[in-house]
Amino acid sequence: MTAEAIKDMRKKQFFFLNITLLISMTVYVAIINYTGLNMSYILFTLGAFLIVQSVSNIFKKDLTKSWVPIIEQVNRYEKEIMGSEWKKQNKTAHVINLVVGCMIMIQAYFMHDINSQYPISIGFFVFLIIFLLLAINITMLIHTSKVDNSNNTSDFNGYTWKFNLIGFVAVMVISVVIFILAILFVLSRN
Repeated sequence: MTAEAIKDMRKKQFFFLNITLLISMTVYVAIINYTGLNMSYILFTLGAFLIVQSVSNIFKKDLTKSWVPIIEQVNRYEKEIMGSEWKKQNKTAHVINLVVGCMIMIQAYFMHDINSQYPISIGFFVFLIIFLLLAINITMLIHTSKVDNSNNTSDFNGYTWKFNLIGFVAVMVISVVIFILAILFVLSRN
């Protein structure tokens, strides 16, 4: 694949993932704000979707297949470049999605009696979208530069382990920051 073709593929990948995130978050906020659905139903649906998607991907024969052509092209390219480490990374991502889906289902179960029909403020939604876009795009930039600038598959020895460790640490730091901000917000309301 030529450098120009790789650049074009990456632009399409970034565009598709960012547009998908924007649309899905907008639909999510619209459902919460305008349908009156209890949050537990929304969480249950999201958790079920993640579980079904993860299980089907874990047992899929050809991991590069996707119903979105640009994602399939990226999968084939990265599998060729990364070798066996790509399979590890792919399986790890599906297992993590499965665990997150189960956690969301458990949260939905414990929230089923709680009347959680609170609208999401537009300011919070904009902050959340910007934060998610930054986090996803920075992660993708780091990953794509590593893949696109590698010379052979030996460049990826231990890559999945290192990348997931860094991701775990980042999630823990972000969780602590969000927890502190939530406490400060609650305390400022009183």
